Amino acid sequence: MEKMGVLSIKIRMESDYSLITVRGVSGEQILIKSLVGRNQLSDLRRTIDVGLKEFKRLVGNSLNIRKFAKLNHAMDKLHRTGKFFFFNLFANNSPQIYQALLRYLKPRLYHGFSPEQPPAIIELDCELSDFLPLEFLVLPSLQKLTIATVDDLEKAAMLVLGFSFVVNRTSSRFPLSHKARLENWPKLPIKFFADMSLKGVQSELKLFKWNNTLFDLDGPWPTVRIQSFEEKLAFHLWHPHLNFQNSPKDKIDQVHHLSCHCDTSHPLSAYHCLSLTCDQKVMIRDLEAKFLDFSIFSSRRQDLPLIFLNACSSSRLDPDSVTSFPELFLFKNKNCGFLGNETVVPDEVAQIFTKMFYFFLLRGCNLSTAIHLARWMLLRRYKNPLGILYTLFGNPDMRVRKPVQLTFH
Repeated sequence: MEKMGVLSIKIRMESDYSLITVRGVSGEQILIKSLVGRNQLSDLRRTIDVGLKEFKRLVGNSLNIRKFAKLNHAMDKLHRTGKFFFFNLFANNSPQIYQALLRYLKPRLYHGFSPEQPPAIIELDCELSDFLPLEFLVLPSLQKLTIATVDDLEKAAMLVLGFSFVVNRTSSRFPLSHKARLENWPKLPIKFFADMSLKGVQSELKLFKWNNTLFDLDGPWPTVRIQSFEEKLAFHLWHPHLNFQNSPKDKIDQVHHLSCHCDTSHPLSAYHCLSLTCDQKVMIRDLEAKFLDFSIFSSRRQDLPLIFLNACSSSRLDPDSVTSFPELFLFKNKNCGFLGNETVVPDEVAQIFTKMFYFFLLRGCNLSTAIHLARWMLLRRYKNPLGILYTLFGNPDMRVRKPVQLTFH
């Protein structure tokens, strides 16, 4: 199967409508006026959010899903949510968009997913606050969803754009970092922020420690209650060239890995907070205040780390608010990328997804492909579709400087 081109989708959102331009690899173009504008975005995103939470509830908390009946109910909910999203976004233009997507997907729908083949790519260009989670769009189908085998599960997954495409996000108004390489020679420097009470944190810590030839681990932090916690957390996020003891590092951090609770229940996202060891909490509002102080009075390096926030609702963008975790790290702290999950992911699933993501990343895959392959490995090994809940903001082509020969166990 030959390499697929890029399907470009540009969204310019106004109060009560959006102008959507879809451009294919051969130059064909579709212009759409969507009835989804900023005034409708809130309701649409909340409806999708409710559907994803119900999808996750139906999948359950186990890593290995043994009952196909459970998967049938869960994927049916995901499909219904994705088709609702598709029809509300494209309405009367749905047939044109369906045909445009199908041109890219026909070979994969026919041959099935293969990790040896490059994924189809959607490049989404819109303002960060207007980003729509295109991963959850589902292709229309008249066939009744029936999952009784792994093959049925894979065919159902292929209709979900997040399983059939890699979605690369860009913004012409707020360009994302063009950092191309994560420096991993001789090891990948990682600063590990954690809530040590979480079962998944212990598994992730073992992953980093047992593979100490691959990872240069700093942390976990904190392990006890810390005085002036908010200020120290902001300090460590702002200074990748210093370790948790505030001493200069030989190699600056390439990844800041946060495994913790994330509370997004407050209607104002400035009051959304991270919760680390000993129930120590910090709000987005307070991190921004500290980042302001540091920006005026503290020097810093420009090549800031990738953020991997392995917490519930970490990549969710609240359309009613001006702040969110992706905005905080990408545009306020100037990190080079952000990976987070849309809703609560069970500890064991999060730990396995993390292991798979770093495995593919260290083998030389770029960020978006590493996430895509981790989703599929989670689906094929454990019949678990929850990898779809992870979302990337940042340069999708970023990869490690020195690929490593690894075999996944």
